[in-house]
Amino acid sequence: MKNLVFLLGLLFTDLLCAQNQNDSIVDRPSHSEGVGPYEYMEVDVHPKYPGGMERLSQELMKEVSRSYTGRECRKLAEIRIEVYVKVSSKGEITYVEISKSNCEKLNEVVISAFKKLEKFEPAMKNGHPVRFAYIVPFVFTQ
Repeated sequence: MKNLVFLLGLLFTDLLCAQNQNDSIVDRPSHSEGVGPYEYMEVDVHPKYPGGMERLSQELMKEVSRSYTGRECRKLAEIRIEVYVKVSSKGEITYVEISKSNCEKLNEVVISAFKKLEKFEPAMKNGHPVRFAYIVPFVFTQ
């Protein structure tokens, strides 16, 4: 694997879905429905990872690189994976799912990396912590 690129620029702008103060959520559509209808709600403050976006990127890249040998999908010049993540109103990652991938053998490695992350500072709306969901894109070039 020559390069591992973690795209955080779209972290909070690609797909945003926050929940109201009582922590209810509109379920994500199935893969067959695509990105589909969400209940969008703007938040005042997005979730923050301790140490910022750079540290989040480093932690994920370190964990994925530790487990990924490059052999799993070597026939692909570029591996693209989109990860759907929910952060609770307490800052914990409560759900991780691969929403798109062209390398199924790498999916569990990416999910495992997210599950090992520290707690986030939760998203805030009107001074109250709220759940937040988003899609994080990964691109691996070989």
